[in-house]
Amino acid sequence: MLIYQLFIRSFADSNNDGIGDLKGIIQKFDYLLNLKIEALWLSPFLASPSYHKYDCTDYYTIDPEYGTLKELKAFIKLAHQHGIKVIMDLPLGHTSAEHPWFQNAAADNNSIFRDYYIWKNETNIDSNEKLALQADSDNKTVWQKNAEEGELYYSYFWEGMPHLNYNNEEVRAEAKHIAKYWLKQGIDGFRIDAAKHTFEHENNPHKAADWWADFGKYVKGLHKNAFIFGEVWDSLEHQQVFQKSFDGLFDFELAGQITENLKNHNGRALAKDLARIVRFHAIRRNNHCVFLSNHDQTRLRSALKNESLCMIAAFLLVGIGDHQVIYQGEELAYKGEKPDEYLREPMQWN
Repeated sequence: MLIYQLFIRSFADSNNDGIGDLKGIIQKFDYLLNLKIEALWLSPFLASPSYHKYDCTDYYTIDPEYGTLKELKAFIKLAHQHGIKVIMDLPLGHTSAEHPWFQNAAADNNSIFRDYYIWKNETNIDSNEKLALQADSDNKTVWQKNAEEGELYYSYFWEGMPHLNYNNEEVRAEAKHIAKYWLKQGIDGFRIDAAKHTFEHENNPHKAADWWADFGKYVKGLHKNAFIFGEVWDSLEHQQVFQKSFDGLFDFELAGQITENLKNHNGRALAKDLARIVRFHAIRRNNHCVFLSNHDQTRLRSALKNESLCMIAAFLLVGIGDHQVIYQGEELAYKGEKPDEYLREPMQWN
């Protein structure tokens, strides 16, 4: 399946307010059709205080910057008329610190939402446990201070994204209810953000994999053809535990190896090395999502500095893996390097 990753805010702006929106996608739908894609992965569109929308304040409401539920349904209907699936990016591992659940929990120890999040007293934690030891967190500490003195809450990515507590059955039930709601609106599946970090505070990827397998079973009970793929940013070896959990896993290792080999290419050795790498990954995976960059990574054109090398990399993906994923703008060799905002710049329509 050929999947196009679309970052709504920077794809197409229908009303000239400087923000991409759902109507803009509808207006540019012919462009998507010409790419012969089979599925669209939409970046988060739920209510959120940020530009990227990965920190949600309401799981049942579309952010008004992007449009309305009526407009989303119109877009889904159009996509379905052309045989294109619509996949929703769903950040279920954490909420915004501005979400009413967290606001309530942080203000009141007896709140019904208190156990929706993960708490510790500062006296019960050592200094090493506070550190964010993983490379994909911008935090220096994963335990953040609440307003109440000595009280800490777990927040892996940054203090504005407190982690949900999936040891709580009510949180699990809520996640399933959210999925059910959006399936009823016509969504065909989900991209699960930061899937491996669900039990990061316990350092327990097996527990995370079991939960997402249960979530997937529930979703497919509602929509047997639903497609669920997970972001498990890790090596093939460490991804193995999540094979049972998702229909597709992104092959971050393959993307990195292809890019590094092309950056350091020397003719015949390049072809031999790349063939070996691609063959190795194709053999070891049965739910392969191959890609070369996404909204969190340096764009291929900036990494390789050479448009012909970008073309070689793109052709390598043809015919390998079960699913191929193209991030918007990569088909046009767009440039972009960190910070993140420069990886998500607008499509140029004029």
